Amino acid sequence: ESGQGQQQQQRQPDEGQAWPWGDKRSPASALIHAAAALHRLSIRRVHGKLHRAGPNSCAVLLHCGPNMRSQVATLFAGWMHWFCHMQMQEAILSAEIALNCTIDQSVLEQATEELVAGAAERANRVTLTWRYGGMSASVAGDVVGGWHHNVPLQRNFVVALNGLQPGTYYYKFIVDGVWAIDPLAPKVLDASGNWNNVLQVSPTPPILTSKERLSVARWHAMLIAFEAKMGLGV
Repeated sequence: ESGQGQQQQQRQPDEGQAWPWGDKRSPASALIHAAAALHRLSIRRVHGKLHRAGPNSCAVLLHCGPNMRSQVATLFAGWMHWFCHMQMQEAILSAEIALNCTIDQSVLEQATEELVAGAAERANRVTLTWRYGGMSASVAGDVVGGWHHNVPLQRNFVVALNGLQPGTYYYKFIVDGVWAIDPLAPKVLDASGNWNNVLQVSPTPPILTSKERLSVARWHAMLIAFEAKMGLGV
């Protein structure tokens, strides 16, 4: 019984301590995805057939548990900052006044940095596609850690590769158990007389100003909302 009591205490902490919509995500990541969900709801509400309000007015009903005022205010502030293009301080002040509470600005700042980092990761993401049919296909070579490794291609024979550093990579497809190259992709002949596809990964241009960082963060937040709407995941 004492163990159950402690567990219940952890589930209902003081206001501003928990993020109930965060499942296994960090507070910053939970905030990003909650704000993206709120943005999808607001768009659906504004453009829905049954909505009679003008384009600048929208009502979205949120069901919240007790002691969640601070979390909801932070959610609204994040949504206004990333999706409504309000400055952070203005968004925080508006949300604090509306819900009569205080917001931990550091969570918003961490979430913005996470959006920027995620955008940079997307910029370095490489997608390989096998366009020529078959029952099964995978890719092997430098792009997946060496020729002794192979990674199966997913639906529509596509695989997305993350974390490749700038440089030159060689790879080949294995289609129905047979080595193959993509004839329409860049290719080179190696010293043993074998054709391999070649991939050149360029360095990502640096983000130099705070304005650029905010633009990148907002772009990534919008992309997360769109992908969730389309069921593509992130």
